[in-house]
Amino acid sequence: MQRRFDWILFDADGTLLDYDAAESHSLAVSADSFGISLSPEMHHAYREINSALWRQFELGQVSSEKLRVRRFNELAALFGLEMSGSDFSDAYLSALARSGHMMDGAREMLDSLPRDYRLAVITNGIRDVQYGRLRAAGILEKFEYVIISEDAGAAKPSPDFFKYMCRKLDERRKDRMLVVGDSVSSDIAGGVGYGIPSVWFNPESIPNKSDVQPDWEIRDWVDLERILTGTL
Repeated sequence: MQRRFDWILFDADGTLLDYDAAESHSLAVSADSFGISLSPEMHHAYREINSALWRQFELGQVSSEKLRVRRFNELAALFGLEMSGSDFSDAYLSALARSGHMMDGAREMLDSLPRDYRLAVITNGIRDVQYGRLRAAGILEKFEYVIISEDAGAAKPSPDFFKYMCRKLDERRKDRMLVVGDSVSSDIAGGVGYGIPSVWFNPESIPNKSDVQPDWEIRDWVDLERILTGTL
């Protein structure tokens, strides 16, 4: 049977890598090194601050450099913490880069893919951190390319990110690529907007309240195999 795709382009966080687990671990380690007792309220507030800043980053409204420090300065101001946002950021990113937590079933899915597929990671994030996490998870060597927004000079869903990606992959046939990711606003919107078939990985069955529609929606990695073989 002829393959439908040559390239499978995986998002990292929430798709292959468990960002929530890595974040919780790295925040706890960093807070402890600063003598800060990290309460559930602080953790929740950080997630809200961080999510808002990443949305701004995806829209090109804040740089990666400013984001990584501002989130901790805002957290410190909110809870009256005496700490340098820059120093805490350095500690946090160092811990995060060593966190190799993976999403359930992702490792087994990657191991089961036929070896003739060409694989790449496409991710919004900080270069050293994302490479470190993929390496810590033991999956970095599975990918020919790791395309990171920090290198691209643009973040998903921007067409500029996908233009950069296609240049790096030396691939112009959009129909031979498949984007797989958990974020409708980033992965799916980017793929759809650039004309690349897309798979929304949605294990929690979150309702899609946007106008962006993926080509496929899956809740289990078994369904990715069905897409690749043309049975879904």
